[in-house]
Amino acid sequence: MSNICVDCGIPISNRSTRCRVCGTTESHRRRGHKISPINPTCIDCGTEINRKAKRCRDCANKKRRKYPVDNRCKDCEKLIDKRATRCPSCEYKSRHDRGYWEKHSKKASEAWRVGKYDHVDWSRMIKKRWLDGMYNEEECRKKMSQSKQKNWEDGAYDNVVFSSNRPTGIELQIAAALDITGIEHEMQFHPENCRYFYDEYISKLNLLLEVDGAYWHSSEIARKRDQEKDQWAIKNGYRLLRIGEQEIGEKSAWAIIVNQVLPLMKATL
Repeated sequence: MSNICVDCGIPISNRSTRCRVCGTTESHRRRGHKISPINPTCIDCGTEINRKAKRCRDCANKKRRKYPVDNRCKDCEKLIDKRATRCPSCEYKSRHDRGYWEKHSKKASEAWRVGKYDHVDWSRMIKKRWLDGMYNEEECRKKMSQSKQKNWEDGAYDNVVFSSNRPTGIELQIAAALDITGIEHEMQFHPENCRYFYDEYISKLNLLLEVDGAYWHSSEIARKRDQEKDQWAIKNGYRLLRIGEQEIGEKSAWAIIVNQVLPLMKATL
């Protein structure tokens, strides 16, 4: 027949009065040692922990850290690095409000003149700012679009030659249809003394083909550019045919070439 521990009440051997844990606790108490509780809990969150510990692992790590775990920006409350006080975009704005850039403009200009920043990889720095979200704010986007629109209006891009370089999917469909019908053509044609590239050029017909995507040719800037290309082509004696993405989707690239380009080729024979 087994006995029961006088302290905790669990079954023990016949010759004992306390279990091993309660016996150790009683011996420590008689000797005047510091006694830890049988079921200790964390002093911060109250979860059960090891007898020799005061805090759980998470609370101990938080206590050891000098900076908070969930550090947030003072202005926009985004999660940021534990040593920072603001996110990069808010820090940039705060420095602008404090006049930081005006104070250091003289020093920066002198450093540029001496050549202190010649070794800096600015493309890498700008990429990092994009990834940090500095250029994702609405105000920054508006300023960038306004400056680009102003450059267009002032004629800053008048002498620039624009080329898409990489043909789109609908342009490749038109090119494939021309190849099947045996019509000689040139992709990304750049006429002399022209600042633009044209999608296709058929030399036998002196015909320029422009394949317009629904998204990229819907903005005001794109429409203005298309008008300039049309005017230049007509002025310089070229024939121009525009093919829209919706037209290709409703019919097909093959049907458009057969119905609109092949009759012109037959008329020249």
